[in-house]
Amino acid sequence: MFLVTTPVKILFINATANGLTTSRMDIADSNDPTIATTILAKLNVLGKSAHALVQRGNKYFVVDHTARKGASKIYFEHETKYHPHMGELS
Repeated sequence: MFLVTTPVKILFINATANGLTTSRMDIADSNDPTIATTILAKLNVLGKSAHALVQRGNKYFVVDHTARKGASKIYFEHETKYHPHMGELS
């Protein structure tokens, strides 16, 4: 039995007073256990005004913080059909 792995593309979007900034990250293996911790760590560094757009195969997900104050311990993820920055992951 072979595990099917697909690349995971992540775009971090940070809306600051100086405008939007984005940074992209590609992870080759969708089964990599560090994906969730990597996303959460980067969101916590960027702050509450940040979110991430994640592409797994042909599906897109938006990832957001969950904590009101301080660092988030988990994140909220929901599938989306449209995001203005989808083209940056293609």
